[in-house]
Amino acid sequence: MESRLVNSLRPARGTVRRPTRPPNHKLLINRRPTLLLVSGGIGFFFYILGGWLGERYGRRAVLVVSGLLTGPLNLLLLLVHQQVAVAVIYFLVYQATNGTWSGAGYAYWAECFPTRVRGTAIGWLGSMFTGGLIIGSLLWTTLIGLTNTTVTWLVIAVVIGIAQGLSTLALPKVPPGRELEELVV
Repeated sequence: MESRLVNSLRPARGTVRRPTRPPNHKLLINRRPTLLLVSGGIGFFFYILGGWLGERYGRRAVLVVSGLLTGPLNLLLLLVHQQVAVAVIYFLVYQATNGTWSGAGYAYWAECFPTRVRGTAIGWLGSMFTGGLIIGSLLWTTLIGLTNTTVTWLVIAVVIGIAQGLSTLALPKVPPGRELEELVV
């Protein structure tokens, strides 16, 4: 027997199903170029900040904080409707998933693997990124067809975002400033 939630998400028979949009979608459509320009332009400094924070507090710590912020910020992006607040939250999501993550991440990944396997390991991580894009696209397409934009966003950006953030807690602890020759698999 199907649940009420599943039935409530399905369109009535014989109706044309139009995807619903979160209330702040017009801001994101009308201001998209400006948001991307500001996030990328000012965000340039977050790559440097992420690297600096990684040197000071440890790269794993920066990755964990960035990962744990992503899901809750994505939830706020859905719930907040005031223009300036949406822009600020979008900027923070962009920086947590790109700037600080990359600034600390590239060096962290290199530190996790000794020279003899580093190329293979980084290749594996790159292929997992591509695999994630494919799986994410399939999941988004499937969910958007079965539900609506809000439910799809909650599942992918919030629930999976929180799960991915929690998974960063399992990252190995590599002390900053360690010589690459000291690493052992």
